[in-house]
Amino acid sequence: YYTTRPYWKHMCRDLQHWLRSAEILYSLSRAYVTQNKLLHLLKRLDQDYAYLTQARDSLGLFQHHDAITGTSKEAVMADYGVRLFRAIRESKGIIAHAALYVLSEEAVKRSVDLRPAHPLTSYLYPDLDQTQFDKLPEKVPLSIPPQGRKVAIFNSKAQSVTEPIRLRIRNPFVKVLGPDDEEVPIQINPAWNGSVSVLGDVYELLFLSELTPLSLTTFTILPTEKSPRPRSQVSINLNDAFAKQPHNSIFSFQSPTDVDIELTNPFIIARFSKQSGLLQSIELKEHNIINKVALNLMAYKSEEFRSGAYLFHPLTNEPVQNISGRFPIIRIVKGPICSEISAIYSNVVTITQRVYHTSSLLNNGVELDVLSDIAQLFDVNLELVFRVTSDIKSGNIFYTDVNGFQMLKRKTLGYLPLEANYYPATSAMYIEDEQSRLTMLLSHAHGVASVNTGLMEVMLDRRLRGDDNRGLGEGVMDNKPTISQFWLLLEGMKPADEVPSLSLNSHLIFSYMAYPPVVIATHSFEQRILKSKVEFLQSPFPCNVELFNLRTLPAYDEFEIPSNNSLLILHNKGISCRIKTLINQSCSYTSESVLKIDLKNVQLSSVYKTTLTGSGPVESTRNSTYVQVNAMELASYNVTFSY
Repeated sequence: YYTTRPYWKHMCRDLQHWLRSAEILYSLSRAYVTQNKLLHLLKRLDQDYAYLTQARDSLGLFQHHDAITGTSKEAVMADYGVRLFRAIRESKGIIAHAALYVLSEEAVKRSVDLRPAHPLTSYLYPDLDQTQFDKLPEKVPLSIPPQGRKVAIFNSKAQSVTEPIRLRIRNPFVKVLGPDDEEVPIQINPAWNGSVSVLGDVYELLFLSELTPLSLTTFTILPTEKSPRPRSQVSINLNDAFAKQPHNSIFSFQSPTDVDIELTNPFIIARFSKQSGLLQSIELKEHNIINKVALNLMAYKSEEFRSGAYLFHPLTNEPVQNISGRFPIIRIVKGPICSEISAIYSNVVTITQRVYHTSSLLNNGVELDVLSDIAQLFDVNLELVFRVTSDIKSGNIFYTDVNGFQMLKRKTLGYLPLEANYYPATSAMYIEDEQSRLTMLLSHAHGVASVNTGLMEVMLDRRLRGDDNRGLGEGVMDNKPTISQFWLLLEGMKPADEVPSLSLNSHLIFSYMAYPPVVIATHSFEQRILKSKVEFLQSPFPCNVELFNLRTLPAYDEFEIPSNNSLLILHNKGISCRIKTLINQSCSYTSESVLKIDLKNVQLSSVYKTTLTGSGPVESTRNSTYVQVNAMELASYNVTFSY
């Protein structure tokens, strides 16, 4: 059950992200409209609080017992899915309202803006749409009118970040202006329809956004006459056949390669196989470390009526099936900001590997998106596995995280069967030796193992016909196309004694993966004046302190009504001392445990420490805005906004 029904495990993390963004933006927006005496908007936001409560309930219910584990009957899982789907929709509606009320220059008095959170506010809406609870979300294609189109981006983190923003647009001839009307470097990629055909009327726009902590920033997309330079280079390998080059394309189509593929940036060189299209090795330029880091896909055959939703019981007499042995379709897209290689295995698995060419934190690793649809295979009783083979001399030791809070040492015991050496990982695992560490960050929970030295394997999905006699009474046959996201980081090591911990880079990249910036698009046919930037934090938090949440608390005697208090939850993350950490310019690391809450555009009247859930005070009310969070600790503070 560490892996069973990964679609729902990923959707649960999606809801966590949307709900966290909605909570933070709602708390700040409500304080902002109150302090600016916009009482009609305050009334509208107070009505939204019921939807926020429903979304919290849905997430709490799903994480409780037989839902997050995927061990409920098919119809019950579908009901959980509908609840998650509704909660994501409500959270998006609250984000749309809260962002509009803060960003709008003119007074928001139109009846259309004061509608309930669903349907979404007509002028602002997140650009990610999910049509049904059992379908993956998709980017909404944005048309660009002659006067341009505005896009607001919400950074929910308490640090300055430089993050890639991906949009779907209908016109490839565009330029992007930042909040100060400066032109931002962009990259136009093809949007794919299936494995090899390129959509002619939709394109992917990629640009880097520099976002200040806790801020809403407005970017403008304007149509231009000329195509962007340099053009993205596209090549497709079709089982060693050559693809025809389309005429008059805005992309530069290259002939398929007959040598292994290299993607480089200032920090790493990633090499990929020309046959499989999968990663083969990573070189760290600064530390002169080259490590084999080879990916492949495999499947275990499971024993009927022994392997089920709860238990993993592979057949020992059947060899592991190699899924990535056949020639895949390989797509290569190289651009100035990001290059990616996709390996497509007969619609069952698509692995997209990305290397960024920026000066930001994302240079330090390889991003992996794995889209799997195990239902396409004719076989049942299969366990799909993603394996990373390296030459790190890790022996029989590897490390997995405990709820993203700390890392735990695991030992693979050769005298036990394979299933006994599988462990749960919710956000990260790594292996290491004296010279280097290979970390894999996960977007949702998986069962993981290290069955041999230098090897990491992650289970992606399971399709099982029989019941395992643990109370469910049916197999797991409701597999859906599922997205799993990973980051692979190779890091140099130095000698030191420590409690097992992730590096600072790993923590920051995991935060980027778990809480990406929220993109809110404007309605194309209507032009309104939006503020170029609204910031809520004067000075950023240190890198190692994460703003876990800022949640509006209910009124003391009425649970459906918001109060003027919010629960500020902070997490001071434990940082590894053994990693040769690359210096990150965007935020500073501190070993101090005292922190100043320095808000902007909203005023605080008091801050005091409470229990973790905010149910009771730990100290008396005080006016100081300094808070204390010890290393590897979570701390909650009750903050009261001035009214």
